Amino acid sequence: MLPTWFALAGTGLLFGLQHALEADHLVAVSTLVSQHRHPGRALLVGGLWGLGHTATLALVGFIVIAFRLQLPPTLDHWLEAGVGIMLVILGLRTLLALRRERLHCHRHDHGHGIHTHFHGHAGGPGHAHRHATRSGLGSVLVGAVHGLAGSGALVLLALGSSPSRGAALAFILLFGIGATGGMMLATVAVALPTLVLPGRFNLAGRGFRLAAGVAGIGLGVLVVSQQLMAL
Repeated sequence: MLPTWFALAGTGLLFGLQHALEADHLVAVSTLVSQHRHPGRALLVGGLWGLGHTATLALVGFIVIAFRLQLPPTLDHWLEAGVGIMLVILGLRTLLALRRERLHCHRHDHGHGIHTHFHGHAGGPGHAHRHATRSGLGSVLVGAVHGLAGSGALVLLALGSSPSRGAALAFILLFGIGATGGMMLATVAVALPTLVLPGRFNLAGRGFRLAAGVAGIGLGVLVVSQQLMAL
């Protein structure tokens, strides 16, 4: 029995790590993490995403397994379409935030040459604090939506590969832990362009955020259209 549990734990963790690297997850966290310039913040975004993701998976898994429910075949398509809509919203929010930030170029003569720098206007420290709080809550909600969309397929996988209902629920929890760890690493990797750049409001940093916003809208529209066609 013990080797079976070890195999179950390893499989759940590996599937969770792989799950974190799916395109819609990476695009979603890119829109969230692109506004931070600290690796700790990037890790926090991934961890909070994992918290919401795992909580939703565990709740749905427990209900389905405990009460032996049968999920409607079309429910997964509607939930995936909801993920697509969320991606569009995240992309639009990123682009609107870029539009609100007025980028300016200034040139100064320091006596030993002309120095050029960029900066933007996005509010003071109070604004930054409120923005970080909203970002944390948004990470949890985004993870929860992703977890809800993938819960049906995961429950079927857990029931098919586990010797008991308790083992199936453990598989789901381990899957969530693996997904959380994978996403924490992925958020740092995705945020590297902004972490290594000298200033948040320079052109390269804004270009990364612009790419994240456009990718969110494009992938979201694609996901919604595919799921509605599959109904």
